[in-house]
Amino acid sequence: MNLQSPLTGSLAGTPDATAADAFARQAKLDRAMVHKADPVNVFVASIERVEATPEGHDCFDATLAIDPHHAFFFEHPLDHVPGLMMIEATRQAGTAISHRFYEVPHDLVFVLNSLDVAFDRFAELHAPLSVRFVIVDKSFRRDRLSALACESQWVQFGRALGTMNARWSFSSPALIARLRQSGKADDIH
Repeated sequence: MNLQSPLTGSLAGTPDATAADAFARQAKLDRAMVHKADPVNVFVASIERVEATPEGHDCFDATLAIDPHHAFFFEHPLDHVPGLMMIEATRQAGTAISHRFYEVPHDLVFVLNSLDVAFDRFAELHAPLSVRFVIVDKSFRRDRLSALACESQWVQFGRALGTMNARWSFSSPALIARLRQSGKADDIH
């Protein structure tokens, strides 16, 4: 659905709105899927499973919901999507993928174990932005999925903008508490 008038760039039916407002009003995932209390902090519009890699790795495409009026990420004027917002949006997509496609229960604690980010180009503020996820590793503990690792790439205008590779694990709150008390928190991995 195209929300913009082809002549003015304004939201259809609202003459004073800008193209930025169209992106701010796009649909978003439910906040529970990305572990956010406030829906204004959800930066993922949709996720779909796509064809697996030739090596058999699961692939997903996530459309990001960038709000150029977000109080934290746009606390000063910017003409591009901030890198930290892209990182947070991609982390949220990984969390939602864990729940939706791998059935990770919502009562588990997610721990970000590693993160490697590289930016090659600016993400333009008023254009669709997506992230391609490839799940490159799945770890199991007692036959239950306990961690995922991904290689992801931001895409805009059909070009790669950069990469974010990450690994995250999930455990019960009780196990996390025991490991933190014992000083063995590195056993979370």
